Amino acid sequence: DRRTKYLEQSRSDCWEEALMERYRSFTDYSTAVVQLGFVVFFSPVFPLAPLIALINNMCLIRLGAFKMCYTRQRPIAAKTGGIGVWEDLLQIMSVLAIVTNCCIVGLTSRQLRALLPNLGDMAMAVGLFLVEHTLLLFKYWLHASVPRVPVSVLRAQARDTVQRDQEVRKKSARRRSKNKTKNDFDG
Repeated sequence: DRRTKYLEQSRSDCWEEALMERYRSFTDYSTAVVQLGFVVFFSPVFPLAPLIALINNMCLIRLGAFKMCYTRQRPIAAKTGGIGVWEDLLQIMSVLAIVTNCCIVGLTSRQLRALLPNLGDMAMAVGLFLVEHTLLLFKYWLHASVPRVPVSVLRAQARDTVQRDQEVRKKSARRRSKNKTKNDFDG
């Protein structure tokens, strides 16, 4: 009976999942970026922030997996070239974090003043300026020297391309030989 068949299908997991809310990655990205901001901007003020963030992220990994498996529709896989605008935001945050941390350490650190008592305010400012620029230079060098695509992936892609080209050549050679033998029989 048709009616029974439709009732059985309506109880399937697919229908239940279709009624679930769609997964949106924006909230996951935004919470991760905000948390990273707290860690990189305020670590000198609260040194336990990275440890707390690590523990929080370990819990969030499991909670995110549960959320994606049981409370949201399965996301459809889509090929992307990266994380989009989030990458630019992270780059800006890393530069601002270097500047902010150097300013926080330079303006509030009593230990730095005790370590270098003979330096005046101007010499301390120049020293912090040099440290900040050295860190920024290191950041940009690291960003430029680490490839966007790992060498092993590039090798695998090149190998796959060569194999695909060889298969295409073999298929075209088989077609030519079939056409040649067919023409030989016709002639």
